[in-house]
Amino acid sequence: MNMRNYIIRRLFQTIPVLFFVSSIVFLTLHLSGDPVKIMFARTPGFTQEMIENARRNLGLDQPLYVQYFTWIRGVLQGDFGFSYLNKMPVSTILMQRLPASIELAVVSLFLAILVAVPGGIVTALKRGTVIDHVVTAIVTAGIAFPGFWLGILVVLLFAVD
Repeated sequence: MNMRNYIIRRLFQTIPVLFFVSSIVFLTLHLSGDPVKIMFARTPGFTQEMIENARRNLGLDQPLYVQYFTWIRGVLQGDFGFSYLNKMPVSTILMQRLPASIELAVVSLFLAILVAVPGGIVTALKRGTVIDHVVTAIVTAGIAFPGFWLGILVVLLFAVD
C-alpha cells in the first residue's frame, strides 16, 4: 500500500473518532448544568419567563439530538457558539488564548527535545549498563506520569506568593 492511500485511510478513520469525542463532550456539557441558569446566576431578579425566553432564543428548548446536530453544523462552519459565562463568542476566546497556547507548545517541544536527544544518545552509547536502565526508567516514568498532574506539581513548585 502506498503512503497516499494510508494517509487517506487514516484521515477517514478520524471521522468516527471525532464524532464519538464530540458526542461525549456535548453530552458532558449538557449534563453539567443548565446553561441558562448559569447565565442568569449573576443577574439579580431574573424570572422564570426570562429563563424560558433565553432557552427558546438559544435553541435549548429543542430535543437533545437537534441541539447536537445544530452545534455540529455550526462547528463545521466555524461557529463555535457563545460562551454563557464570558458572554462572548467562543472563537474570540480561542483567538485570545491561541498565542499563549502556541508559546506553551513550542517551549514544551523544545524542552522535550532538549531532554530526549541527549537521553537517547546516552542510552545508545551505554546500552545494557546501569545508566541505560536508569535513563529508560526515568523516561518510562515520565511517559506514564499524567501531564495535568505534573503541571499542578510544577505550578506548586514554582509559584511565588
